[in-house]
Amino acid sequence: MTGGAVDPGAFTGSLGSSGLVDYTFLNSGDDWVVRSSFDPLKAGSALTTLTTSLAAITLAAHQPQPTFYTGPFQPHPGQQDYGLWGRINAGYTDVDHGGSINTCAGKNRLMAKTESDFTTFIGGMDLIGSQVDGWDYILGVMGGLLRADTYNMGAGGGYHLEAPFVGGYFTASNGAWTIEGNGRYDWYDLDLSNPGLQLTNRDVDGNGVNANVKVAYNGEFNGIMVSPNIGVNYTRISLDDFWANNNTAKVSYGDLESLIGSIGIKIAGEAYIPDQALVVKPFLELAYMAELDSSADTSYMQFDRFGNPAAGFTANYNTVGDFFKVSTGIAGVKVDENVTGYVAVDYSTGDNVESLAVNGGLRKVF
Repeated sequence: MTGGAVDPGAFTGSLGSSGLVDYTFLNSGDDWVVRSSFDPLKAGSALTTLTTSLAAITLAAHQPQPTFYTGPFQPHPGQQDYGLWGRINAGYTDVDHGGSINTCAGKNRLMAKTESDFTTFIGGMDLIGSQVDGWDYILGVMGGLLRADTYNMGAGGGYHLEAPFVGGYFTASNGAWTIEGNGRYDWYDLDLSNPGLQLTNRDVDGNGVNANVKVAYNGEFNGIMVSPNIGVNYTRISLDDFWANNNTAKVSYGDLESLIGSIGIKIAGEAYIPDQALVVKPFLELAYMAELDSSADTSYMQFDRFGNPAAGFTANYNTVGDFFKVSTGIAGVKVDENVTGYVAVDYSTGDNVESLAVNGGLRKVF
């Protein structure tokens, strides 16, 4: 054996990671030690994006059904019409997540970005129509399926979402006034992958509720319909707790809640093509969506081999925030067959979210 001096630094280095804990092999004088350090930013940003990205996806994927293209052509007061309808909506949404990650050592800034692609299939049927005190009402039921794939651009990984849903809708009109809204219950089934937390297709379940109402005044100027409107949209999303990092770390989500108010204006023209018995309605809608109230939080707790809490963090972060929305498209009514249809493009942009969706649908009135 040949003696000689050896640089202790040659033996220092990483021993790998376990979840959010990094292990390093270090020389301390004559001793060699293993040092652990807790890095919540390593994969914590990916964890905190789940509920916010779900909120953004469901907001973009579920478009309300405007009455100006779903109703009959030139209806008279008290006219009762029942119909079946179907719709498809596909697009993408990008979310910039901001907030803070809080540990016993202090507060860290949270920054993350997710990109999602989604497709929604939805169908519905009118059930009840009536007239009360000059108001014409229609009530109906709906259901469908939302599918999405989300990618975390910072920490890697993401999730696949399958979300069947059921709900109901209503429309009330009296002269130039229209009130419309719907309520929905979602079941969430996510396959979550996160390399930093050693997760591959981990099943995470949850649920969500949404309710929205819009009030519009439908004025007409030189054959052009101008409809100022206001609305409110409430969303709540809940996810089940799950275990990560080889079942040594527990991840818990508080309910995400978001209340969004909107103010907008819709402009629509109308042209009749006699030879085809077809009414064509091009339209444009501009809206400002303001998040009036929101809450979203996550907690992560790492346990040692004896089952005792070892390290963890809590995170508070933004939801979808305020944004502008532009919708444009064309609707048509086949008068002799009582069939309506439309194609539309919706674009939203704000400080936290950007989305683009193309959607279209058909409705048969009986």
